[in-house]
Amino acid sequence: MASIIYKNEVIKRKFFGYVRHSKGFSEKTIECYEKAIWLWDDFSHKADYVSFNKTAAEGFKNWLKVKKKANSQQEISVSYRYDILRYLRTFFEWLSKQKGYRRIDQTAIEYLNLSKAEAKIATQPREVEIPSLEEIKAVIEGIK
Repeated sequence: MASIIYKNEVIKRKFFGYVRHSKGFSEKTIECYEKAIWLWDDFSHKADYVSFNKTAAEGFKNWLKVKKKANSQQEISVSYRYDILRYLRTFFEWLSKQKGYRRIDQTAIEYLNLSKAEAKIATQPREVEIPSLEEIKAVIEGIK
């Protein structure tokens, strides 16, 4: 198990270097990739990434669906699940092109998607509450 964890850590560091230097992503974006991969490791009990398959992808989606927010009984949002799956899909697509991981099935990676209805909900713009004209006037008139 220790050798698998070491192998996974080495390949993760290579991936983070790839997205940092080749793709030019910021540290904040790299942290998002890292969180997504941590969730995968939590779900798979730190299994070797070579063992990724469609059954594992489907299981992960179901696991995410019932996962609760930290310190809460509330389930994580659809948009959060959408982002996690998007980051993981990118990771496994990159991974499937690396030596020793080429046997990862591309079709299995495509299973890391929400349903069309859930994806539509996740990508809809949120309504932003803006102050009324009267509230804006009151604030401006209150400035000394």
